[in-house]
Amino acid sequence: MQVQIAGVALPSADGPESRVILRDGTVATIRTTVPPDLAALRRFFHDLSPESHWRRFFTLADPRDTLLECFCDSANPERQASLVVLRQVEGELRPVAVGSYLDLGKGEAEAAFAVSDAFQGKGLGTILLERLAAMAAANGFRAFEATVLPDNRAMLEVFHESGFEIRSKSERGSITVRLSLNPTTDSVALAERRRIRGTGYLQHQPGTVARGSEQRAECRELLRQILAVLGRIRRHGAGASPERAEPAGRHEHRTHGAGCL
Repeated sequence: MQVQIAGVALPSADGPESRVILRDGTVATIRTTVPPDLAALRRFFHDLSPESHWRRFFTLADPRDTLLECFCDSANPERQASLVVLRQVEGELRPVAVGSYLDLGKGEAEAAFAVSDAFQGKGLGTILLERLAAMAAANGFRAFEATVLPDNRAMLEVFHESGFEIRSKSERGSITVRLSLNPTTDSVALAERRRIRGTGYLQHQPGTVARGSEQRAECRELLRQILAVLGRIRRHGAGASPERAEPAGRHEHRTHGAGCL
């Protein structure tokens, strides 16, 4: 079953993969993770550079299989979910980016991201945040929390430029960022701008002019639907989601750093 929010079909494990367009115009696919992804994700995290590994996990040690199993379990998105971006690398379809959220209780979730060093700076962090936030909001979450190292400017920029309302505080050598998942006019406008850039690229490719026009029309309709949802949220208040009981062992699988982009 595919989850939908504001008319956006979100990637799911049992549905078709979604296509995403990177800043350089190349194309990748995105979907929710499944248990058979474990070996591929183990290799993905192992292949990160020491700097990227440290920014993601605050350690140079590879994540344990218990944590990888958590990343591969997206069967219950009301508790946790991960999205994986796949690209052909050396003739093999491999993960190049992963984003996850994990229930912290009371409607909040820890969010974290990792992007392969060869694909950093191509907009994958922004794509993952946007889609992961939509998935979490559709499953009752109201906010993301992320822990970022002060020198991780790329991750901080993704959060600050997302358009979501954010609060941050420094503590013990790291920055804790809290993002409200309620859509704002800024977050809607930025998402629309990214989609327009993507369809503009497609329009200039051979044989895709008609499809580019169709996708621009879809973008306009999507913006109309999102603004309608935003209006309903503002009229009825942000507290419509029920309070969640704090899950047992909520800190057992904390994923540490917010990520490397």
